Amino acid sequence: MDSNRRDFLRHALAASSAALTGASLTACSVGTAATGSIAPDLEDGYIVFNAGGNSGGEVPDNVWVTAIESALQRRVGSTLQSAYLGKECRAEGLGRTPFEDRENYEFVGARGWDGNYLFRHGLDVPPEYQYQRVTQDAVDRGFTFDVHAAARPTQQLDFAEVLAMLQRRSGPMRRLYAQLSYRLGEEDFILFTRCRYINLPHASNRNEPYLQPISGRVLLWQDERLHLAYVVFHLRRGAVEGMHFKRLDRAEIGIESNANDFVRTVTVDPATARCSFFCYEA
Repeated sequence: MDSNRRDFLRHALAASSAALTGASLTACSVGTAATGSIAPDLEDGYIVFNAGGNSGGEVPDNVWVTAIESALQRRVGSTLQSAYLGKECRAEGLGRTPFEDRENYEFVGARGWDGNYLFRHGLDVPPEYQYQRVTQDAVDRGFTFDVHAAARPTQQLDFAEVLAMLQRRSGPMRRLYAQLSYRLGEEDFILFTRCRYINLPHASNRNEPYLQPISGRVLLWQDERLHLAYVVFHLRRGAVEGMHFKRLDRAEIGIESNANDFVRTVTVDPATARCSFFCYEA
């Protein structure tokens, strides 16, 4: 085990002791040596929506800034194209009563390699507004999505380290991320996502160890466009044994229903999938 990994586990165990005395874990220290691995900055990166600033564009009345929930890369030849997903929110207005007279839906924006997207889902979303590509006219008027997510060095963590950290309730889970490489159709992708929900065996369970994170929202490229989705992946001894997306799609629950939800399953061949966990270098 290299010194960086030992430092990470040492700090994780120290955090466990601190928790018993009421202290809180505020950082993930993984040492100072570079590992050579980098990832888009999901930790401190952000997207500015309706940023304006184009020459001749309109000055926007309101802008909004969100964290970056996930990033997707598509390999095209020797290059990687990147897409970034912002943080979702409920439909809102501005002022003292933001929810008054607003439709019931959830809203999120994404910056894609083929343009910008708006996704909505909920009870009051007609099918034609489930997803929209931002038109060039809107971009020219200042409705731009500015991504700030420079690549950062990462510390790679193997399956056994993550499992031990979680079973001991000792790790900085809020700073744990996953990188998923996979093939869908004839294209290769890399997905970077936060790990905020993970299934694992109890520490006293002596059966074969596993980890099963589920992450959302994430981006999925299919049918020549981006989709909003959740992703779940099942690992045993570090190998991906199952990987599936639950894609946002039309929910057929009634003739007059306008609801849409995460209802369509997209399965990845696990033989093409690889997963690694990481934490950003301090």
